[in-house]
Amino acid sequence: MKIAARIVDHPLSRITLGLLGAGVTALFGLFSLGLLMSNPLQEPTIFATGLGACLGLIGWWARLFVRSPTLARLPRLKIPLSACLLAGIGAASHALLVTPAVTPAFPILAAMVGAGVLLLLGTLAPSGPGSSHRCVRAAEA
Repeated sequence: MKIAARIVDHPLSRITLGLLGAGVTALFGLFSLGLLMSNPLQEPTIFATGLGACLGLIGWWARLFVRSPTLARLPRLKIPLSACLLAGIGAASHALLVTPAVTPAFPILAAMVGAGVLLLLGTLAPSGPGSSHRCVRAAEA
C-alpha cells in the first residue's frame, strides 16, 4: 500500500488524476446531483448511487489535495476520506455493473473504479516509518 501512496503523491500522477477527475466531474457531477434529487423513499437505489457518486467526487478531490505527509500528521482524516472514496467506488461499481460494455461510458466508469481503488489504497497506506497505529498513539500522547 505504500507503493500506492507513492504513486498517488507523485506529481505526474497527481496531474493525471486531476485531469481525469476534472473530466469525471464535468461528465458525472451534475448527473450525480440529479440522482441525489430523487426521492429516497421511492427510489432508494438511485438516491444511494447519487449520494455515493457525490461523496466519491468529494473524496477524490480531497485526496488529491491532501498529501500523505498531511495524512501522517492528521491520521483521523483517513477515516472520512476513505469512507468517501469507498462510497464513490461503490457507486461507480454499481454503474459499471448495470451499464452495457458497448456504451462509451463503460471505459470511463472502469477508469473511475480503478483510480478510486488506487486513491483508497494510497489513503490507507501506513504513514511514516512505523504503522498507522503508532501515528495515532503518538498524536494522542
